[in-house]
Amino acid sequence: MIRGFFLFCFLHFVACPPISLSSLPTFWHQDQSGGDQGATKDMGKMLGGEEEKDPDAQKKEEERQEALRQQEEERKAKHARMEAEREKVRQQIRDKVRNILC
Repeated sequence: MIRGFFLFCFLHFVACPPISLSSLPTFWHQDQSGGDQGATKDMGKMLGGEEEKDPDAQKKEEERQEALRQQEEERKAKHARMEAEREKVRQQIRDKVRNILC
């Protein structure tokens, strides 16, 4: 049993050809020019650096806020309709109870 395990380890780890750096994800090694490919442009923001200015950021934010307002209005209208339907059912129940008791 132990011999089989050692044979497996030998064949798997020793006898297999080594992997090349090109088969690894780029963030595990440096490229040929010596630059680190693992860093992203968001890395600077995470480390407290300057973030890039989006020229349309103000417009996008306004559109996002407007969409949120519209969704909130639609949600309130939907809930108002549902509550009106519930109240209608409640009133029907009250009427039936009154008719039974009277």
